Amino acid sequence: MKNLFLLLFFIVSVNLLGQVTSVDYLMKYNCETNQYDVNIVILEGSATTIPQRAQFNSQITIVVPSGETLELTETYMPIQNNQAYTGTVPLKWTLGTPLISPSAQPESDFYSITPTLSPAAFYNDLEVGDIVKLFGFTAGITGQYDENIRFFKNGVDPDKGEPGMGGSDFKNGFTIGGSTQTYHGNIEESCVTDIEEHFQLRVSVYPNPFQNYFKIELQDDILNIQIIDTEGKVYYESINKAKGTLTVNAYDYPRGVYYTRIVSRIGLVSSRRIVKL
Repeated sequence: MKNLFLLLFFIVSVNLLGQVTSVDYLMKYNCETNQYDVNIVILEGSATTIPQRAQFNSQITIVVPSGETLELTETYMPIQNNQAYTGTVPLKWTLGTPLISPSAQPESDFYSITPTLSPAAFYNDLEVGDIVKLFGFTAGITGQYDENIRFFKNGVDPDKGEPGMGGSDFKNGFTIGGSTQTYHGNIEESCVTDIEEHFQLRVSVYPNPFQNYFKIELQDDILNIQIIDTEGKVYYESINKAKGTLTVNAYDYPRGVYYTRIVSRIGLVSSRRIVKL
């Protein structure tokens, strides 16, 4: 009986260790295509088995200025019937009926986007630090970036019981491999291109993810380096660094996502996302 208990404990422990347990939503506006791309960032856990990689029910809510429209344009992940990594058809993300200008927040319209769960869809293997593009959308009148087009903020934007919400719950939530809630928070980037900036400014940041420290390898002279979290808090800043390798002591940094923002002396900029375990 004791051996059976230990075996069951081992199986459950391995399964829990392998499960994705925390994700951020990441919205990138591509200034070349005028499209907003919605991604998930894996903050904790991993997914390597078929059950762990399965998409479960989730909700991603986009808030736009009242009177503007939102249209889903492309879907990328997860993939239908991808148990053996051979699927080719992306899951269909579905745009619900929008809530227009509720009295609790009349300056905003709310668009809920959810996954279609049949047929079942699966991600490829996932590890901490992975960024997975789910779908793209266009929104707004001008087609240009608008900082007011953003993710719903749980606990800040109106709850279902507030005036004009009609009992509708627009809170963000994400589940993968089970019913446990894994959604953590939001990240938004204003203008990216299809060409990564690090091909222009030669920078390497490693290891990623990291624990107590990480290194920044500079192949150009640098004017300014900042390490910031997703809320914009600056954890490290340095100016006028010559090319070489810089070691950043991150022992006291809380676990989560950070950005290295590096500006060269000739004006090139590199922004890298790193994750502390």
